[in-house]
Amino acid sequence: MSRPSITFRRPEAPPTFKQVYAIARELCEQIGEEWPETREQASELIARLREEGGGDGAADAVLA
Repeated sequence: MSRPSITFRRPEAPPTFKQVYAIARELCEQIGEEWPETREQASELIARLREEGGGDGAADAVLA
C-alpha cells in the first residue's frame, strides 16, 4: 500500500517548496525565460520581471 502524499493529508496547508519551484519553472518556460542557474541570475531576473510587470511590490517578500 502506497503512502499518501502530504498534499492529501493536509490539503489546507500552504504549497510545498517543490510545488512553488515547479510553478516558477513552468511560468519561466511559458514566458520564454531561461531558468536562472545562480542566485545572481535569479536576482537579476526578479528585478527585471518586477520592472517589466509594473507590479505594486506585493510579492517583494516572496521574491527577495
